[in-house]
Amino acid sequence: MSWNLDQIEKYLPLIPGGQAQTLMGFFWPNQSYLNEGTDAWIPLRDQDQLYGKVFRGKNPYVLIFFHGLGGSIESNYLSRAWSWVRQTGCSLVLINHRGVGPGAEKSQKMYHSNRAADLSDVLLWVKKEFPDQTRVALGFSFSGNLILNLLGGQSGDEKPEFAVVVNPAADLQATSDRLGQGFNQIYDKNFVADFRKMKWAPEIPKNFRLKDFDAAFTAPSAGFASREEYYAKCSSKNYASGIQTPTLILASHNDPLVPAEVFTQTKWPAKVQLHIEQQGGHIGYISKGKTCLGTRRWLDYFLFKCVSQIIRSNS
Repeated sequence: MSWNLDQIEKYLPLIPGGQAQTLMGFFWPNQSYLNEGTDAWIPLRDQDQLYGKVFRGKNPYVLIFFHGLGGSIESNYLSRAWSWVRQTGCSLVLINHRGVGPGAEKSQKMYHSNRAADLSDVLLWVKKEFPDQTRVALGFSFSGNLILNLLGGQSGDEKPEFAVVVNPAADLQATSDRLGQGFNQIYDKNFVADFRKMKWAPEIPKNFRLKDFDAAFTAPSAGFASREEYYAKCSSKNYASGIQTPTLILASHNDPLVPAEVFTQTKWPAKVQLHIEQQGGHIGYISKGKTCLGTRRWLDYFLFKCVSQIIRSNS
């Protein structure tokens, strides 16, 4: 599978700048379609359960969306997904990670970047729930890294037939370093604040940054002796050579959280197609004009076109 990105409308940002695009992507209004889905509970191998929403389409493809760090299926890039996914005819599954949303009551453990096996369990559940459908996994930021870890062989045996990841945090150390710089410290504080709300959250000191949380709690929970070991063993750039699933990576040169060099300096195998926009920020991509979907959400348009190409290539 090779995506023809020349067929995709050129992205012209409404306002240039990585921070502006990132913030617009977060605050730009959009409608939620979660009430059109049905509740789902996905069992994990250690008895924890994940909560999700299922939307059923008519063609033999199912898209599985995974949210970013501190997010949930209520994050705008997931909650609005059915607005464009239904136009492809695909089914849609939105997944919360451990302890997020309603899943807080059915998960005893925290989610982290060493949980690629959780995605494998989800994909196995999807195979049973949609036995005749081709699975396409889509991950954003934290989950983009997790999907690449799964595909590269870090852990978990069940893999999707296709994958599309957006601004994946493929080098955890590089992203941690970025979070300590300038305006990015606002994102850092918000991530820690999100963790404080989790049922499983320990008592987190007020002055903690995400790197401190990772050193004190995440790394030990993930089975590592230190934050540095956790970052090294859970950064998907280190598993790139093992990826044999057709995969598309969307990144931007002005992403404030994930340096573009992470992607340009990684040797990706033939099955991975890398596309880096000059502008777009981190999960932003708010365009100057409306796309054929009727919104300025160029990210949705890009994903819509890429999924449509998968469908056409296999019809």
